[in-house]
Amino acid sequence: MNNRTIKMELLPTLAPVYGGGLIVAFLPEDYVLPENIRAFAIFKGSKQRQLTEARVSVEDNAFHAVIPDHEPPEEVEVSVYIQLPSGEGDTIASERFTYYLDQTCYLARYLAASVHKLESLEDWDYIQGPNFSLEQEDFSTLDERLTSAFQHLILPLDWNLLGDHDELIPRETLFHFAARLGLSTFVTLLLEKNGAQECLALRNRHNELAESIARERGFEGLADLITDPHAHGVIRWESKEQIGPTTVLKQHSFGTISTSSHPYLDTWPPIEKEIEALTATSLPPSSSLPLRYNMNSTWDEALEESPSSRTQSMFHSESYDSEFASPDSLF
Repeated sequence: MNNRTIKMELLPTLAPVYGGGLIVAFLPEDYVLPENIRAFAIFKGSKQRQLTEARVSVEDNAFHAVIPDHEPPEEVEVSVYIQLPSGEGDTIASERFTYYLDQTCYLARYLAASVHKLESLEDWDYIQGPNFSLEQEDFSTLDERLTSAFQHLILPLDWNLLGDHDELIPRETLFHFAARLGLSTFVTLLLEKNGAQECLALRNRHNELAESIARERGFEGLADLITDPHAHGVIRWESKEQIGPTTVLKQHSFGTISTSSHPYLDTWPPIEKEIEALTATSLPPSSSLPLRYNMNSTWDEALEESPSSRTQSMFHSESYDSEFASPDSLF
């Protein structure tokens, strides 16, 4: 294959560190793609590299993929690697892409730290204020974004929904918070955490259970989930499998699979091994991406839903060095 790497156009050009949006990579119009290929998007940063399979769109000379999560927030290189039916493969195009911290990231970190401070979730003036702009939130997507952002956090192994408090003191818990906003997907993630069962039984200072708050606000399905999680077949938000010394295979709840790797002694694991793991785990992408990224929607809709449609002032490269930079600073 030709070893020349060409420039491509990315849409969008930036995303929050928890990923999850749609990215489209456009090749030059005069570039002729080989037939019957499989394609992979590679996101390579300073400390982490992700691979995920992309759908080939011959009519647009483009590739469609779901953006994986990444740390730290930084500019990375996105490359497209194609594999021929013979198994031969090569990187054909690359472009720069930016991961940033958005207000959903900061909200997730505030919520994770709140378990150690009993009054944190009662301060709705602060939660709705400029730090998180909850009053201006798009609640149609908040549940999924917040769940992804919380899943992305590197929490201590002993992190517990009850925090450091052994006594079951009445308080506003993360389940109460989720019940007020109807965050059912977020609840499925919380149900996996240490202290979930005890936390579900906690009443707040107004003697309310999370379940009763959900029903009062009309979230009957969420109330039923909180009342009896096991009866509703709650599944894991994300599963991980170690496939190499520094490489993990991740399967996401919305149907995509990716690998995440780190360099060892300044050497990255062979890309071919990760591609082999991806192709062994999944069939080639069909003509449509998973339901939440169905390409029957227009490009305008994809753009409207992408993080790049938000103001770029939310991206601050120095944020990674802030008080939220590490799990230790949260607790």
